[in-house]
Amino acid sequence: MKFGIDANFFKYFIDEHVADELGSFAKCFTKVEDHGKIVTDDDDYILHEWKECTGTHANEFAEEWIAEKLAQNIIVRTKSSGCPQTKREATNLGMPKKDAKILSIYKDIGTDYILSEDIDFFCPQAKKLKNAQKQKIKADRTGPICKYAEKKIGIIICDCNYFLELELH
Repeated sequence: MKFGIDANFFKYFIDEHVADELGSFAKCFTKVEDHGKIVTDDDDYILHEWKECTGTHANEFAEEWIAEKLAQNIIVRTKSSGCPQTKREATNLGMPKKDAKILSIYKDIGTDYILSEDIDFFCPQAKKLKNAQKQKIKADRTGPICKYAEKKIGIIICDCNYFLELELH
């Protein structure tokens, strides 16, 4: 299986490591490693997003972790120029262009799952809602981007909790 990791999901994972608190996000990464590969583009657009999101406090650890997983072939770079139709359709559904580009890259690579905590990967219109409402949308997976990804391009978008409960075969 091919897994895409959104930058904020990666940040939460790195934050757990830096704090020496291996929690839910570390469990997700273990599950990913047990069932497939983390995919990224060969232009390193996605890896750049990861590094940008981690911030300076965790940059060194993030760089080391990425290098180790690339060497172990757990993170796999794949040629991708993105899928313009996916980017256009996601943008039309309200997804910011930067996130739509990431979704289009993952579609082009043939990603099965995207792990994200970013509301833009579920329902961009919910950005200004209270956190509890955002959590419900992610848990219910009812947003237009989440539905579009699963029904139209075959990618299941998961937050941490949903992914941990998901049965992978």
